[in-house]
Amino acid sequence: MDESAANLQTKLAENTTLLTQNEVLEAEVKRWKEKFELAERTRKEVVEKADDEIKGLKESLSDMALTNRRAEERVKKLLKKLEVAEDSVMEEHEADYKKALQQAAFFYNIPGKFDVDKDFHEGQLLPINQISSST
Repeated sequence: MDESAANLQTKLAENTTLLTQNEVLEAEVKRWKEKFELAERTRKEVVEKADDEIKGLKESLSDMALTNRRAEERVKKLLKKLEVAEDSVMEEHEADYKKALQQAAFFYNIPGKFDVDKDFHEGQLLPINQISSST
């Protein structure tokens, strides 16, 4: 019976060792599960933060696009107004010039009309293209 008791004692020792190893492994599994859960929570927080940031950036981009469209429309309107103003100034300038020529012709009794394609050169009224550029 001695051999059987020794065998039983060996089996009991092996069983105790296995139980201890099982407890160590279960503790290790529990620790890894906790790490995994923490990592999962962190991942979710990072994803939510990134999603919020992306949403904010999209809203900013949308606002900028709207502001840009409004600015482009304003520029178009201002360019049209500028064109109208330039045309108006040119028309007024031309009208004043014609008026000045008519008054000069009236006050100095100049017969005929002024010819803006002619200029005085050496005492004569000559076409501009006949006057040499060297003088």
